[in-house]
Order: sequence, then C-alpha cells, then structure tokens
Amino acid sequence: MVAKIIAYESQDEKQNWWRSTVFVADNESEDWESVFISMNEDTSALLPAAMNTPAERYLDDYLDSSLDDVDLADDVQMDIDAGAALVNYGGHASLQAWGSEQFLTNAAVDNWTNGSKYPFIVSMSCLTGFFAYSEAYYDLWGVEVQSLAEKLLRTEGKGSAAVLMPTGQTTTDGQHIFNTALYEAIFTQDTRELGAAISSAKQSLLANGDKYYEQVSKTFLLFGDPAMELKLPMPRRPRGLAAALREDGAVAISWQAATDSVGNPVAGYNLYRRVLGDDRFVQLNTELITTTEFVDTTVDTAQRAVQAGGTTYYYAVTSVDAVDGDQSIVAQVNSVRVDTSDQEQPEDPSPSGGSDIFPEIIDGGLGNDPCFITTAAEPIDLNAKWPTLALLALSLLLFGLKSTKACKLGGQDAGKHEGLQAGKQKSWEAWMLESLKAWCLL
Repeated sequence: MVAKIIAYESQDEKQNWWRSTVFVADNESEDWESVFISMNEDTSALLPAAMNTPAERYLDDYLDSSLDDVDLADDVQMDIDAGAALVNYGGHASLQAWGSEQFLTNAAVDNWTNGSKYPFIVSMSCLTGFFAYSEAYYDLWGVEVQSLAEKLLRTEGKGSAAVLMPTGQTTTDGQHIFNTALYEAIFTQDTRELGAAISSAKQSLLANGDKYYEQVSKTFLLFGDPAMELKLPMPRRPRGLAAALREDGAVAISWQAATDSVGNPVAGYNLYRRVLGDDRFVQLNTELITTTEFVDTTVDTAQRAVQAGGTTYYYAVTSVDAVDGDQSIVAQVNSVRVDTSDQEQPEDPSPSGGSDIFPEIIDGGLGNDPCFITTAAEPIDLNAKWPTLALLALSLLLFGLKSTKACKLGGQDAGKHEGLQAGKQKSWEAWMLESLKAWCLL
C-alpha cells in the first residue's frame, strides 16, 4: 500500500487520465432511492471546465436500455482501467460489494488492469469499509473477510491508493451533504490534500445538523494517507488576493504566485472585475499577466456622484497552465470601494457567485456563498457583544469561587483532593488565571 501511495505522488508530469471521473449509482426501486442519482448529479456539477465530461454509470439507465448489472460492471471496470482521477458511488452496498447485484466486488478488483492509474474512490453507501474481521478467519476457513476498502488498497499493482468508505451503516441524507461538501472542498476551495478536504467536508456536514449527523461523520473513514494530494489537471488556485484603492483613484491588486498541478510555475494569470450591481465579471487583461500584481486604472470614479456611499468592485484571479492553458479554480473574490465615505455599503442585488456570473471561459468555482474579503477592518460593536462578555465574566467569577473553595478544602485535607497540598494558599490572581485556562478548555 505504501508503494502505491509513493507511486501516485511521484508522478511529475500531467496525465490525461487526471481529467476523467466516474459516477456510479444504484437503481431506484423505491422513491427515496432517487438520492443515489441526485447525490451524483450534485457532485458532478461541481467539476471545473478542465475536467472531462464525467462517465455516468447509473444502473437505472442500463435497466431502461435492456441492459443489466453485468454491463454496468463491465463499463465501470473499463473506465477505471482507462484511468480516472475520481470514482464516486451512491447506493446500497455490503462488506465486499456495491449493490445487491454486486456490480463491483472484491473478486472483480483482481481483474482490473489500471496499473498505477489509481483513482480516489468515494463510496456513499454502507459497510464497504468495515475492517473489524480478523484474517484468522481466512486462515481457519479459507473465506476472505477483508472489506472492499481493504481489497482496493492492499491489492498490488492495481486498485486504488486512497478510498473514502463507511465502516458501518448510515442514512442517505447525511451522505448527500457530506458527498457534496467533499467536492466543494476539492473543486471550489482547491483543497487537494485528502485529509484536509475530508475534514472540511465533515465540518460542513456537522454544521448542517446535530448529533444525527455525527454518526455519518464518525462512520466514514479515509483509507490511505491523509497527506496525499489528489492529482488533478488544473493549476493551483492563487492565494492571498488583495486589493486597495490608491490615492490617484486606481486600484492595486496583488496575489501570491501559483504553481501548476505538478509544482511548476504557471504561465500567468487572468484578472476579472465586477461592479456592484452587474451580473457578470469582465476580464481586465488582454494578455496573460506574468507577475503577481496588477493596477486597475479603468475604475470609474465618476460613479461616486451617482451612487451614495461609493462604488464597490469585486475582483477575481485565475492561474493559467503553461502546458495546455488550463485555468485554475477561481480565487476568492476581493471587494474594493471607490469612496472613503462612512456610509453603509449598499446591498448587492446581483448573484453572489457561480459560473453564471463569469465569462464562459471560466468555471465559476465560487460556489453559492463566496467569501468577500473587505479591505477595511470592521470595528467591534461592544453593544452587540455585551451579553457574551457578561456571560464570560460571570463564568470566570463562578469558576474562580469554586476553585477558591477547592483550595480551602485542599488546605484541610490534601489527601482527598489530588493536586492540592495542605497549608499552601494560592493568590487570587493565580486562581483567576487557572480559572480562565479551565474555562477556555470547556
């Protein structure tokens, strides 16, 4: 397994198969099972333009075309053997198989010929990562008991180098949120390190529910190296986008240098701007920007008189691959106001993000709730914060009184209170400091 991870990460040239993805769905025998396809549709919709059109292998489509699960199994193997960066499954599963029809099994993995083209396989299902059975079962009865996740990783020269699979049974609503959040982390936030992407997806999952989704979060595990970076064709997204209004009325924009998918310098960058109220971004540069800064001298300062409170501009930047011109995921948008007045910024009636507000050559990459970075720090409103501050002060006071009581008890009977020594009193400041530390740990 370690050799497979090293081979995967050692690829130093872009591969065409990094553009390919496979989406597999179980059939819908009951109404609620339509989620098997919808979760695939929602995740595939997040793929950027640099990725190929995904291969959709939905069992319902095969059954509607007088085909069967055997044809589906053959096509899935064909896709994986040809090479795919990602394979996503939604449906029923058991310890060693996808679907009751078993169109992917442990035995089928032995027939794969994908070589070192290892896909990252995501299984939104049940049990395919249940790893509790001991190999002693095989030694005693000759029955293979390893899960599909283990089989994919431990089979040499084929299979996968990383899989995300469930160790038990969970419900599909949590899986749907988790699956979509994972693809948002990878393809919207450009988080290619698997551990970080999965962690981000789990945080999104838990933010959308209570303890009900904790089971889903705890059940799905990454089998593989969390530090492994997913191989994708797009260059890395520029980071650190910042913009500031200059005294002469121009806007200075800067960002950090980006690399391509294998760590080489990119050819350059494209910069885009949208005015508050406009529907789409407009590209500012006519030729690739080869530095990490740009001065926008086309800002219309005359709009100050038209719009009270000044005009707000939003900027976005992409990096461009030197090999084949692939563009990165869009960097975070920054906002700049062409005015120094203290009036409240007007609400933007235009869409908040998505590919519909970008030129066709750009994949949106912003999701539905992009992060707008302001260029001025917002003052803390103490009037709005006083309930929180009062609660903090009261908690510290109560905890301090409790700690002081424990200190006195410690002086009377140190043997019953571990950590307190008889005859030693602590200062009020020391107790408050310990109270603060303890409160922060709660």
